[in-house]
Amino acid sequence: MVQRTGKKPPKKRVAPKKAARKKLRASKAPSRTAVRKKATQKKAIPKKAIPKKAAPRKARSNSATTRSTAGPGYKFEDLTAAWVMVKMLRGEAIPGINDLGEKLQMQTKALGWEIDDLLVAGHGTNGAAAPRLSVSCKSNVQVSSAGLPETFVVAAWAQWRKPGQMRHGLDSISLVTRDRHIAFSAIWADIKTWSADSNIASTLGKINASAKHRKVFDSVRPCCESCRALYLAGANYLHGLWARKVRSTAAFGSIA
Repeated sequence: MVQRTGKKPPKKRVAPKKAARKKLRASKAPSRTAVRKKATQKKAIPKKAIPKKAAPRKARSNSATTRSTAGPGYKFEDLTAAWVMVKMLRGEAIPGINDLGEKLQMQTKALGWEIDDLLVAGHGTNGAAAPRLSVSCKSNVQVSSAGLPETFVVAAWAQWRKPGQMRHGLDSISLVTRDRHIAFSAIWADIKTWSADSNIASTLGKINASAKHRKVFDSVRPCCESCRALYLAGANYLHGLWARKVRSTAAFGSIA
């Protein structure tokens, strides 16, 4: 007689079928196709861009150029210089010195000129010394029926009396403005015409006979004691010479 116990006998291990074996293998190791697909996906993922280090900034120079500190008047100054250069290239006389232009310089303060925007040097004829014209360029009208602006007059007298700067009787000073002042232009044209007369008494008599002409003429009177002394010692000659030497829009015309 066989006695039964509570324990069941162990089951025999049966080898899995072929299809089950393939499924088991697939779950354990990925196929070659899956590996290739996964590798392709990895390549497609873009790498994060590494930010470049910013280049160190250069230290700013504290030295400023004359042009960088200037205002809109520089544009008008450039236009005036271009106008003078066209005159030089075409072989035309430069107004104010009535000579062919030979050389043009800009910003001549470092050379000692008080009227320093432009400096035009003439050619000189028959071995004569070349005249020079110092030009003040202003991008507005500046002049009025009362005369020339005080700032220009002060600078012009300072330049006129500076030793070794201007050659009296040869060099000239000019004020170029953007537009004409009709009343001033007419009065100044009369003063220049009368000043061409060698008879100084006659010139001053014509100027003093008209209040408006005298007012404009007085606007260029000496601005300091040294200039007044020079003016009185010259017995009015300096004023007659001054009227011929100072050129304005009446001489240059309107430069747009």
